[in-house]
Amino acid sequence: MKLNKITFLLTTIIFLNQNNLYAQEVNKELENTVEKVQVEKKEMKQIPEKIELNVSELIVNENLKNILKQDSFAKRYILLKGLVSQVGLDLVKLKIENKEEKIPLTSYLLMEGYEEEAIKLVEDDLYEGITNFNFNGNTYNDLIIAVFNKNLKFFKIVAEKNKDKLNEQFKFNNEEGYYLFLLVAQTKSPETNDFTKILLENDASPYIQTQNGYTAEKVASFENNIYLLETLHDFENKRDKKDVLINVSLPYSQKVKQDKIIENLNNGMLQDLKSKGLLHENWIKLIMYGFNDAATILFEELKKDPNFDINKPNSKGINALMAASMSAIPGGNIEYAIKLFNAGININYEYNDSQAMHIAVTQDAYKIVIFLIKNKYNFIQDKKGKSFFDIAMENKSYKSAYIIKEAMKIVIENSPKK
Repeated sequence: MKLNKITFLLTTIIFLNQNNLYAQEVNKELENTVEKVQVEKKEMKQIPEKIELNVSELIVNENLKNILKQDSFAKRYILLKGLVSQVGLDLVKLKIENKEEKIPLTSYLLMEGYEEEAIKLVEDDLYEGITNFNFNGNTYNDLIIAVFNKNLKFFKIVAEKNKDKLNEQFKFNNEEGYYLFLLVAQTKSPETNDFTKILLENDASPYIQTQNGYTAEKVASFENNIYLLETLHDFENKRDKKDVLINVSLPYSQKVKQDKIIENLNNGMLQDLKSKGLLHENWIKLIMYGFNDAATILFEELKKDPNFDINKPNSKGINALMAASMSAIPGGNIEYAIKLFNAGININYEYNDSQAMHIAVTQDAYKIVIFLIKNKYNFIQDKKGKSFFDIAMENKSYKSAYIIKEAMKIVIENSPKK
């Protein structure tokens, strides 16, 4: 990932990588309830161009084989429906090293090019959809195959019938916690627009994190998948604008860790941190990690000091608003940024020529970018004349770049005519 030349960021951005890996250790004072952030930035493994079932034997029901040889859809489907009514959907198996794995009938039909037959089975309520099967250590299902094969019509019908399953996570592409939106994010084709729209309209989220911290939105940004990104931008621009003021929820594992931190703080750690002079440092870290409930406990304690300065940076020159901008939370820790703004933080605080906006556009913390623009921050360029749009593009922060571009259009449209 290409970074802009901001010295400050080069030393501080290691807290959070491009893929928003959640930190798993605040420090020893927080009793190792969270582990340290991984610094290495790496791309997600590319998906194969197509699914190839290299198996020793594919066992297909003989009647099914004969049915698919018929010369018309009408003949094939009448016979297929009768077969399914008699023996069910268990018609295809993979035999791998003396082990058998069932393949959903619709998955097999899609792989063999019989999308219309698969669609009709769903429409006639003979099959609900999204049945998983395992192959070579990865999980597959009919919607995964539909993405590979660009079976949009089938994808739409099954997605609408299975809204509650669209965000389910599984192992795929050697990534634990993979999910359907990630596959779409890694698929660059004109059909990606349609797959993205279908998922969004059926409440699928592009912000779920895998075990390694990848999200569909971040992967799409990193790989410049404009098909997904443009559709996502358009969709979100039409939604309730209040959404940009709300954080993406913490993954369950991080909620558990924050709960443990809060428990420890309430059981004496708060006073221990205070006695060691570590309240402020850890407050900044907790904001960065998105542990807002825990951060607020420290914030309330800090405010008891009459000399407390909300703009004060930590030992690395990061103040609280910067921490919210470089947060692990996709889009930035907007809820805490608003809290800080309302408490009087200076949005123009600067360290080594860098401000919160520099971090936000580098990390693609687009919610922070929107918030700063709305609060009259000079989003055109920094004091050195560097365009924030260019900084965003250099860092593949495409959502932030899009927002800045749209804001610039509004400024131009409303400028006095000469």
